[in-house]
Amino acid sequence: MTIRMEMVFLTLDTDDDGDGVDTADEDTDGDGDPTNDDTDGDGIPDFEDTDDDGDGIDTSEEDTNGDGDPTNDDCDNDGIPNYLDADPCDTDGDGVLDEDEDVDGDGDPANDDTDGDGIPDYLDTDDDGDGVDTADEDVDDDGDPTNDDTDGDGVPDYLDTDDDGDGVDTADEDTDGDGDPTNDDTDGDGIPDFEDTDDDGDGIDTADEDIDGDGDPTNDDCDNDGIPNYLDTDACDPIDTDGDGVTDEDEDTDGDGDPTNDDTDGDGTPDFEDTDDDGDGIATEDEDTDRDGDPTNDDCDEDGTPNYLDADNCDVDPGGGFSPGSGTFGAWVIEGIEGYPNNTVKVFNRWGNLVYETAGYNNNDKAWTGEANGRLQIGSQVTDGTYFYVIDLGEGGKPMSGYVIVKR
Repeated sequence: MTIRMEMVFLTLDTDDDGDGVDTADEDTDGDGDPTNDDTDGDGIPDFEDTDDDGDGIDTSEEDTNGDGDPTNDDCDNDGIPNYLDADPCDTDGDGVLDEDEDVDGDGDPANDDTDGDGIPDYLDTDDDGDGVDTADEDVDDDGDPTNDDTDGDGVPDYLDTDDDGDGVDTADEDTDGDGDPTNDDTDGDGIPDFEDTDDDGDGIDTADEDIDGDGDPTNDDCDNDGIPNYLDTDACDPIDTDGDGVTDEDEDTDGDGDPTNDDTDGDGTPDFEDTDDDGDGIATEDEDTDRDGDPTNDDCDEDGTPNYLDADNCDVDPGGGFSPGSGTFGAWVIEGIEGYPNNTVKVFNRWGNLVYETAGYNNNDKAWTGEANGRLQIGSQVTDGTYFYVIDLGEGGKPMSGYVIVKR
C-alpha cells in the first residue's frame, strides 16, 4: 500500500484588515498585543477595524501622500498619524475641513468628487474644477469657503461651476486664457468677472445679454466684432426685441440702464419683450399716431406720458385732413381712435355718396389712404376735396361728424 502525503502551506496575513497598516503596527500601546488596541473605542480592535479612529474616513484613505503607508501621514502635525487622529483635518489645505467635504452626507468624504476628476474633494484643491482654487472662493475672507454663495442659489461657490449665476461658467470667465479666472475683470470695477453679474459694466446684466435666449451669453455678438455682447461695451445697432418700434434701450423707462426690470403694465413681461407695453389692448406700434415710426413721441393727452405707456384713453381727434401718398401724412390719422376698438368710420362725398367705410379703424392697417371702398368708384382714388365723415365710437354715444380735406 502506497501512502501519499501532501503538504499544505498556509500564508499568514500581515495586514488583517487590509487597511495598509500591518497588524503588528496596529499595536499602538506597544505591549506586543494588537488585540487590546481600539483607538475609536467601537469594540473592534484596530487590526480588524478599517477606520481605526472612527472619523468616517477609512484608514487606507488617510494615506494622503499615496505611498501606501498611512502611518506617515499627519495633516495637523501633532505627532499622531491621521488614521489614529479624529481631530478635524483639512487634508488639501483648501479651507474646508475633510468632514465638511462629505457633500453627500454619508459620513465618507472619500466618495465625494464634485468635479468628477477622480480626486475626492477632501484631496482636491479645486473642488468644482472651475479654475478657481477652493481657498480662493472664500469671498468674505473669513477663512471658511463653505459660507460664500455669490449668486445665492444655495450652492457655495467652491462647489458651484457658475459662481455668479450669470450663465457663463466660472471656468469660461477666464478671458485671458491663463487658467486663472480670478485675474479677469473686463470692466475694471475690482470685481472679477466670475463674481460680477455685469461683466462689461454696461448696465445690462451678463445673463440679459443672452439675446438669442439659449442660456449661453457667450455666443451672442450683435455687432459681429468677435467680442460677445456681455464683454463688449460698444453700442450695437438699436435692438427692438419685441418689434414694437421702441428700441430696447428706450424701453428702459426708469433709466437705470437695465430694460429687463421695466414692466409698465405689471403683466410679468418686461416692456422690451411686450408688444402692448401699457396693457391697454392697443399694440405699442399702433400707438404711433403720427405714423413717423416712433411711438415715443406721441402723447395725445399731453400729460407727459407717451401713449404706448399710458393706459388712459385719449380724446378722439379726427384732425383736418391728409395728403394721400405723401408718406408720413399719407393716411387719415384719427388720434385716440385706437382706444375704441368697436368704432365704425364712414366717409361721404359732397353728394352724400358713401366713399369709404370700415369697422375698427386703427390708424394702421385700417386707415383711409384716399382709396374708395364704398358703392361708387371701388378701388379708385377719390379726388381732392372736402369729405363728410361720421365716426361712431361703438359705446352707445352720439356719433362724431365733421369734415376732412383730401389734398395731394
